[in-house]
Amino acid sequence: ESSTRLLLRCGQLLAGEKNDNSEEVQTLWELAARNKNAEAAFLLGLRYARMDEKGQRTETGGGSTSFKKAIRWLTQAGELGLAKAWYALSLIYQKAEFSQRNIHISHHYLEKAANLGHACAQYERGMQAWRSRRENEANDIQAVYWFQKATGNGKAEAALMLHKIARSAR
Repeated sequence: ESSTRLLLRCGQLLAGEKNDNSEEVQTLWELAARNKNAEAAFLLGLRYARMDEKGQRTETGGGSTSFKKAIRWLTQAGELGLAKAWYALSLIYQKAEFSQRNIHISHHYLEKAANLGHACAQYERGMQAWRSRRENEANDIQAVYWFQKATGNGKAEAALMLHKIARSAR
């Protein structure tokens, strides 16, 4: 446990330096991830996907994008309990450049992340329910539920949506 944390931290320190240490960083994180360090698996997954936690493209790391490897490591991190890994997977499955793009799978991972308390995922679930409220009357209640959860987890946009919904209900 402490050795995997040390590998993770060393990789994070090297990743923060200006010179290109991408191979060393990748090796350290892979060693930690193979020993069930969820954070290392998560960072490795993001590195292979060449994206940040919000799904924005990054240029860090060497080599090309490998969604197959990213999915492997992010799935491991999610299975080890990291909600942000499920959220990252949901973002990958939405990407147009991903050859196996699948909105249904994306929603599945978004739901997992939301249920584990990921504020952005909760907000997105609320937005999905709110947008489809005309299709199902219960969706407005579901939207409020997810917005309340996201607000409780510090997502300011969710609080604004709750205020908007309450104002329109008057």
